[in-house]
Amino acid sequence: MSSSEQVVAQMAEYGMPPLPAGHPKMNGKFQRFGPEKKGWYILRELTLDSGRTVVTGAFGFFQGENRNTVPVKIDTEAMSDGERQEYVRRQRDVERAEEEKRQEEARLAANRARDQWRKAEGIPLVHPYLDRKQVAAEGLRVGQDGKLLIPLVRDGQLLGLQKIDPTGDKKLNKGMDAVGVMHALGHLERASVIAVGEGYATCKTARDSVAPGYDLPVVVALNAGNILAVARWLRKRYPEAHLLFLADDDYLLVERFAKYLLDEFKISAAVPIDEATHRVTADDGQVVEVMARWRTDAQGISFIDTDVRKGRAVRTPKFSNAGLASCHSAAKAVGNASVAKPLFAIDRGGRKLTDFNDLQIEEGIDQVAAQIGLALLAAQQRKTDLPTLPAQAAEVVLQPGSILSLAAEQRNTDIPAPSAQAAKVAPQPATTLSLAAEQRNTDIPAPSAQAAKVAPQPATTL
Repeated sequence: MSSSEQVVAQMAEYGMPPLPAGHPKMNGKFQRFGPEKKGWYILRELTLDSGRTVVTGAFGFFQGENRNTVPVKIDTEAMSDGERQEYVRRQRDVERAEEEKRQEEARLAANRARDQWRKAEGIPLVHPYLDRKQVAAEGLRVGQDGKLLIPLVRDGQLLGLQKIDPTGDKKLNKGMDAVGVMHALGHLERASVIAVGEGYATCKTARDSVAPGYDLPVVVALNAGNILAVARWLRKRYPEAHLLFLADDDYLLVERFAKYLLDEFKISAAVPIDEATHRVTADDGQVVEVMARWRTDAQGISFIDTDVRKGRAVRTPKFSNAGLASCHSAAKAVGNASVAKPLFAIDRGGRKLTDFNDLQIEEGIDQVAAQIGLALLAAQQRKTDLPTLPAQAAEVVLQPGSILSLAAEQRNTDIPAPSAQAAKVAPQPATTLSLAAEQRNTDIPAPSAQAAKVAPQPATTL
């Protein structure tokens, strides 16, 4: 590319929304535009000694945490050898300057966070978000502006804060280095099991579900995109600990696919997910070609792969269960780990009920206690020298209408963790755990009543 007009044309080919007046801006800053500010670009203009203008950068559109990044095309073949060498050198200089700027912004963000944290000392710890989520504050403060503050640490250094307003909107300190940051609940040192989840409410719910006197440390990793970085840090720091990942079950893939077609292409008609290409007439009369198919990733987690074409515009978004996929990927990467996801007895009916805090609010803390208890039991059994867990030690007996005895055992006794003698567990019918299946987080919607005896094999943990 050698001009802003060509960059704009490339963006149009990918179906990006029209740029607002005064754009594109070639200042190397992150720009957001279009409906719901989902479109973005970062562009900069280099003028070589020969007078040739080169536009570099990238653009894309947000789809959850995925930025769908598309690099700007650079026509280096049209350059002379000298121009190519100068372009590479200039580009490296720009990248080095931007990295220095990023580091300075991160340093300033950490300074602001420390100041905001200090000034929040002594302010009463009362906040609507905690009330709504039915969890207490642990290691938190309320800022002078009324926002809940969650300190985010890496290698013992406070790098920033997550700030949650009364409506639940979450933001980080602008410019902070958020890769691998965490908030730890409980004591990590010498812990045999460390749980890792995304949001504070999810992690606090899991921690509070275990027996009084048993300290289950849980690490808040903020989001799915940060799970792997946190897991690698924990594995390096605590090589012997079993990592139990508390996955968000971001199950609404079909609904997200339908919303995408409506928002981006004005398609309100249902499009089959059958790997065939369908010519669909959008609500505005335009014809759009849509192909969608189910696929599975390397860890066996299902996602929807798509190809959507309108004129010259081609988009290939992927709709994945980010919560499950990130946890399974992290578990495989670090080893000595397992994954648990919440099982709901109720019909979620398309509602965004995805994590253990949602399970607590909908069905009570005992349901969380039972599921976390079984996950801890599996993690403990892996610590033994037995190649497989005896079937009788993980027997699950269904008793309709009963409360999980493991929940009571975990919450109402001084036993620090479920023992191998906890042989019979009587859960609610729709929340029965097929332990082997759940530790692998298969897509089974709910275990059946025939899953009475479960003998976890080594493959139940990674």
